Formats: sequence, structure tokens, C-alpha cells
Amino acid sequence: MNGLKPAFLAKQLGHSLQVFFQVYAKWISSSDDRAEVAKLDDAIRQKTQLKPKLSARSDADQADS
Repeated sequence: MNGLKPAFLAKQLGHSLQVFFQVYAKWISSSDDRAEVAKLDDAIRQKTQLKPKLSARSDADQADS
């Protein structure tokens, strides 16, 4: 499975990248792989922190549409 894209694998399994790595990280064995996972974790963390949160009013407005 070396060389496969984590995002593709996660999608095939029905997982987010975060869940994919939380569940399957135990099979990552080299120090290089762990460094790459750390980079992905940082990217996921940054993306989720920047994601705008919808208010209850926004949700209700969308339901009316």
C-alpha cells in the first residue's frame, strides 16, 4: 500500500483523514512516515480551526429555502 494517497484511501473507507489516521496509524512503521502523518495532522488541525461554524439561525434559514 506504499505510495497510495491517504485522502483516496480515507474516502474509500468512508472516513475523514483525521479518522483514517487515528484508526490506521498503528500500521505506520517508519520515522519518515510518522513525520508525514504529523504534517497531515497539522494541515487537518489548521483547516478545522479555520472552518466557519454555522449558527442555529443560519441552519434555520437554510431549512426555509
